[in-house]
Amino acid sequence: MTKILLTLLFVFTSINAINLNEHKYTIEKVTDNEAIIHKGKLTVGQSGIIVHNFSKNKSIIITKAIVKSSSENSSILEFVQSDILKQDSVVNTNLNPKNGDDFILNNLYKVSLLITPNYDAYKGISRSYSNNFIDSELFAAYLKINNLPVPNMEDFQDFMSKNNIGTLYIVINKKLYILDSFTFKILHTRDLKLSNNKTSVPFFTNIKDIKISAFNWFGQEKIEDYNKYYSKLIGINHDRK
Repeated sequence: MTKILLTLLFVFTSINAINLNEHKYTIEKVTDNEAIIHKGKLTVGQSGIIVHNFSKNKSIIITKAIVKSSSENSSILEFVQSDILKQDSVVNTNLNPKNGDDFILNNLYKVSLLITPNYDAYKGISRSYSNNFIDSELFAAYLKINNLPVPNMEDFQDFMSKNNIGTLYIVINKKLYILDSFTFKILHTRDLKLSNNKTSVPFFTNIKDIKISAFNWFGQEKIEDYNKYYSKLIGINHDRK
């Protein structure tokens, strides 16, 4: 058994099990802001895109949508206009969602950003999932360029939006939390067994000296406690920053 597997072992009992694969559903009962799909037991905060099909081989993304509520057999979606869909190379359209359009649930969920307190946790999780993990060094570089030693929710969302990242994987206090990058809602939680409890700030990265701007007189210069900071950031105790 490798050092990584000895360092990181999953407890395969999920606190909140959820299917993170991409799925397609037809939207019905469309209003200006909402629609219904015949799929229940979804998690509030899951997101996806509304797609209009012109023909068999031609389609266009109209807007994003999030799961507003979910019952046993159906779910209500809320349409959300977002810069995440704005691309210079894509033709703009004035189309609105209508009955029969497709909702692609969990769009880009397999493209993920992984934040961990140390190298062992990073390697263990990245080898345990088949996701396309965007190197966290890129996020650290983004923070350094923008003088952000203490990333907030908007910093995460801006980076993930610009890089088409669908989910945030983050390790806090021996648990793995998976968040929707658009809504920042916790989708899934899994217990971990970690023999390495060391933490580094702002997270495990080889990029050093991420300093606050000289003109930011009231900003925080450093994360003092990795676990406490990120617990509050993602609202584990309903105290999100």
